[in-house]
Amino acid sequence: MARAALSASEDDAMARLNATPSFALFMGSEPLPGLAYGGTPRSRARINLRVAMAELRGEEVPLIMNLPPDQQ
Repeated sequence: MARAALSASEDDAMARLNATPSFALFMGSEPLPGLAYGGTPRSRARINLRVAMAELRGEEVPLIMNLPPDQQ
């Protein structure tokens, strides 16, 4: 499964998460009360994806605190 994830793009992985009903809460476009760090739930999901994919590739993972608005 990890190899399949690495062969997909970040956008493909986000599309798959968007299509999974159990992830709907984590894919919103409005900040959640008390969880404004990292932007919207969708931007935090994208940050987590970037970190996970970098780790699977064996790369050093940078600290990502937020994403630019066009990537949220």
